Amino acid sequence: MDLLPHPDDMSRFSDFTILTTTYKTVSDHSITTDVLIPKKLIEAPVAATSPCPIILRYHGGGFIGGASLYPGFFGPWYVELAARHSAVIEETCGHVDVDTDRILTAGDSAGGYLSIMKGLSHAKDIRAVTAAYPCVDLANAHFMERPKVPVFGLTLPQSIVDDHFEKIRRCEAPALISTDQTLERGLLMFANLQHGGFPKMFPLEKKQLFPFERLRAGQKFPRGGVFVWQGADDSVVPAKGNVALKELVREVDPELEFNLTVQPGEHGFDAMTKIDEDWMAGGLKNLVKAWLQ
Repeated sequence: MDLLPHPDDMSRFSDFTILTTTYKTVSDHSITTDVLIPKKLIEAPVAATSPCPIILRYHGGGFIGGASLYPGFFGPWYVELAARHSAVIEETCGHVDVDTDRILTAGDSAGGYLSIMKGLSHAKDIRAVTAAYPCVDLANAHFMERPKVPVFGLTLPQSIVDDHFEKIRRCEAPALISTDQTLERGLLMFANLQHGGFPKMFPLEKKQLFPFERLRAGQKFPRGGVFVWQGADDSVVPAKGNVALKELVREVDPELEFNLTVQPGEHGFDAMTKIDEDWMAGGLKNLVKAWLQ
């Protein structure tokens, strides 16, 4: 966690124009989305000949913290991929069209779960799916009871969770948030996992929340394929969960190209990974073709 960039360090977005807008309101609470557009598309003098493809990315944060533009969870590969494949559109006159028929989903950790779920829900509308260490085996004891070892080696007290709910009861903390740009809830999201908070968030009877159940019920991923990567030593999302996902997909949808790579490292091991690194380039190759064609 100490290696994460400062929350105010937005340098990785310097080549993008960022537009923020509300896309949904729930109980008077606005949920925003950030749209990143390569500046070279906006600043170029001649109109594009074709619309731009879309990367639909969901941020991580244990379903509790984080934000879409929190730099610590926004790996360089996202902006590299976006910059590289908008470059085929040589010039625009400040008007950028997007191609909603060419969508690639992406996300890390909790965001990886959402990327997986979006692919299952909209297999005909999405070209391909990527996910970094997605928490997909949510019925496993690691999530439904508690981890066997402390996440990141942190032994966190139950009081972190209890104090949070007490502040909500006293109206000293908001019950609803949809952005945590400074990761103030970082310890809360780990304590919630460590002390068995996931069953309240993912009741076992709500089978639609569990990717494995949806696959067994016949739902399928987009035909362009799926690429998942995972740290072998991940204490937040055990690697065996995504190994089980690969095995299940092989059983129920053997024709799908499903690539899983397990690399040495903890949760977030890919924080500085570039898209041309061998394992990343190999996993993305066919998915990018399916996305752009």
